Amino acid sequence: MDWLESLQEATSGAETPISFIKWSGLCSIAAVAANNVYLNRRDENGRIIYQLKPNLYVMMIANSGLGKGLPIAIAKQLVTEVQNTRVIAGRNSIEGIIKEMSTGFTVNGGPPIIDSRAFIVSGEFSNLMISNPQALTVLTEWYDTHFMQEWKNTLKGSPVEKLNGVNVTLFGASSPEHFAETVPEVNIRGGFIGRTLMVYEDHRQRTNPLVCLDEPDDETVNSIVTNDLINYLKDIGHIKGRFTWTQAAADYFIPWYIDWREKQWDDRTGTVHRMPDHCLKVAMCLSLSRRATLKIEVEDMEDAIELCTGLTINTKRITANGGKHPLAQAVREVMDWLSKAPNYTLPRARILQKAYGDFDGVDLDRIEQYLVECQYLKVGKEAGKTIYKLTGKALETYIKITEESWS
Repeated sequence: MDWLESLQEATSGAETPISFIKWSGLCSIAAVAANNVYLNRRDENGRIIYQLKPNLYVMMIANSGLGKGLPIAIAKQLVTEVQNTRVIAGRNSIEGIIKEMSTGFTVNGGPPIIDSRAFIVSGEFSNLMISNPQALTVLTEWYDTHFMQEWKNTLKGSPVEKLNGVNVTLFGASSPEHFAETVPEVNIRGGFIGRTLMVYEDHRQRTNPLVCLDEPDDETVNSIVTNDLINYLKDIGHIKGRFTWTQAAADYFIPWYIDWREKQWDDRTGTVHRMPDHCLKVAMCLSLSRRATLKIEVEDMEDAIELCTGLTINTKRITANGGKHPLAQAVREVMDWLSKAPNYTLPRARILQKAYGDFDGVDLDRIEQYLVECQYLKVGKEAGKTIYKLTGKALETYIKITEESWS
């Protein structure tokens, strides 16, 4: 069991959606890895075009009461315990964040942190960015670490503040309504959304009253954030160097990349153009969760692509049209893809890749449930991946599925 799986196991009793816990862990890894590790992006002649760092911007979007607070608290505690990066939380202005990042710091007599690394974490994103409409523009600029060797704040009437080696991981949460108020149209089109992985959930992972009659007297017993989780994350914080590819990982990524780039996307946010780098950043974090060899294995690449392309990125949802259920067209598309696939079988990840821009992982969960209940779909596992296969009943009747089935 790797570190990320151990974190998910430790929180398995909570009602918080599993995806929120997973991204909490990935952001924690990204924050402590910071500038220590990188992946060279080279051309065919071996020249370095840029160095990609594993920093992430991730936003959990859900209605109040769905459990966003727990993953925020876990990530904040984990990264704070590692003590190798600034943890910026609570109610802040961008001016205050700039000031904190421009100041070197030392924790418990350890070596000073002289670069401008930070983990910005907030349970309500609208509280984090106050008083300055340029805050999101600054965050947008900070995301691209390969262009952030030096960043200066030279506003008139203010002291010059210089940031060296900027590396920011952002992990936030918000309701759909508050997020819409916090992120104006200019930042949706201007790049902030394109740099941010949006994780949307509308259901708890389980119902659990959280009652334990045999409660231990020691309040620290069986804490979610265990020493084992903290110590492994500390080990990650000490790893330094360059990531390399295994042949299998490269063979998987290259054709996916070419196919992704050749598609014509309707996207006003820039997300689709940044998707390959999103996937590579997450692959680095998954690799660090599994091993300390700084190698991107094929499983890291496969899982990263599935995770990233399966998210709700642009709040683009299928809307009802002429009395149809919002997912009626998506159901037909899934069944059509499966009916044309070899052995009527496709990995879930492949369906999400084909569906990008039309429907997402949350929608596919509902489609899967509907088709299974109709006995049109079998769901299995191969090499740890979710596989969909049409049933004989589906092959006989799928062309008859109409929007009335979802009315």
